[in-house]
Amino acid sequence: MSSPLENPIVRYGAGFASAGTITFFAFTVADGTSRWIWLGIAIVEIFLVPHILREATENAV
Repeated sequence: MSSPLENPIVRYGAGFASAGTITFFAFTVADGTSRWIWLGIAIVEIFLVPHILREATENAV
């Protein structure tokens, strides 16, 4: 049975969606150093989420 997570567009879309949410809150709620930390987390999110989802799809039972 095929999983939607096998599609790279879905995996990268999830990463960009979560990074976009974090970025929105970084600019509306945070300021100073905490804003930069949140933006750093958003950048990591763009690259890490697709990788984690790919690994989860490949190792699914």
